[in-house]
This record gives sequence, structure tokens and C-alpha cells, in this order.
Amino acid sequence: MSDPSPSTAFVEAVTEQTLLTLSPERLSALAAAAAPTHAKLRTLAAVDLGETAPATSFDASWD
Repeated sequence: MSDPSPSTAFVEAVTEQTLLTLSPERLSALAAAAAPTHAKLRTLAAVDLGETAPATSFDASWD
């Protein structure tokens, strides 16, 4: 598995999309702060959901 940390370039691209202007130091700090969350998301993406029924098939009644 590759490095789970988001790159500074990735964080810069995301902040540009959200119209945030951050200094290079803040970008690298944000990338480091986002690393734990990014790692959790990568582990969730690896989960095989198999034949999961769509949410519309859920019946909330308790009959």
C-alpha cells in the first residue's frame, strides 16, 4: 500500500477548489493534520461490500 498521507499538492488542489488561499507552510501542516482521517478513509475504501442492498430497500417499520 502506498503512503496514506495526502500530498501537499493534493491539499493545495482541494483548498483551491474551496477558494482558500493558504501559505505553503499552512498547506503542509494541513496535509499532516489530515493524514489520520485520510488513512481511515483509505481503509474504508478497501472494504468489500459485496451484494449490499440499495438504501431504498430498507424497511424502517418494526412489524
